[in-house]
Amino acid sequence: MSGLDPVGRKEIRELILQLGREGRTIFFSSHVIPDVEMICDSVAMIRQGELIGCGSMSQYLSRTVNPVEIALSGIGIDRLASVAKFSVLRETPEGIRATLESDRDIDETLKKLLDANAKIAWVNPIRPSLEDAFL
Repeated sequence: MSGLDPVGRKEIRELILQLGREGRTIFFSSHVIPDVEMICDSVAMIRQGELIGCGSMSQYLSRTVNPVEIALSGIGIDRLASVAKFSVLRETPEGIRATLESDRDIDETLKKLLDANAKIAWVNPIRPSLEDAFL
């Protein structure tokens, strides 16, 4: 699919998915990980000629802990340590992007941020990827 234009990529992807719905098995080999995530039900990963993993896509994309990124403003980056334990803090022109390692803590963290007069722009779950599993 890497040599196709956007329309051709879409058509081939839809064809492969349709054949899969019809019960056919398609062997799809690619180094373009987002293509694999969109098309495949099962995956085998090979690194330097060795099989490093084989299983369902859900096996590779499920996590017990789901990190989230929060975009916020109205509070200094130095005050965030007292709100929650963020694994990543990054200043942007719009404010701060903070990564919380677990979505289990999101309700309490958002409440503390709002109590500190932070303005929340968005909260975005960080979804797992095959690239994470491969690396």
